[in-house]
Amino acid sequence: MIAEYAKGADLFICEGMYGEDGKEAKAREYKHMTFCEAAGLAKTANPKEMWLTHYSPSLTRPEEFIDKARAIFPRTYPGKDGKTAELEFDEE
Repeated sequence: MIAEYAKGADLFICEGMYGEDGKEAKAREYKHMTFCEAAGLAKTANPKEMWLTHYSPSLTRPEEFIDKARAIFPRTYPGKDGKTAELEFDEE
């Protein structure tokens, strides 16, 4: 269902609590996603790009794991405090 709402978006901002392998069960237990699960949603939704956010406090360098998500959805980027993008909307 999330992918339906993000379908074709300019920017899909999605939580990715864990980037490390083997954290799938912990993600499910705490009702969060891994980077790869978020990338799977992005692959289905096909936005122009996806930013991952809401990292586990133990994940201090999300950029170290971003390549795993990019293998699924290449236009994946790590979000960080202060990151911005300018989006343009069609006038109706």
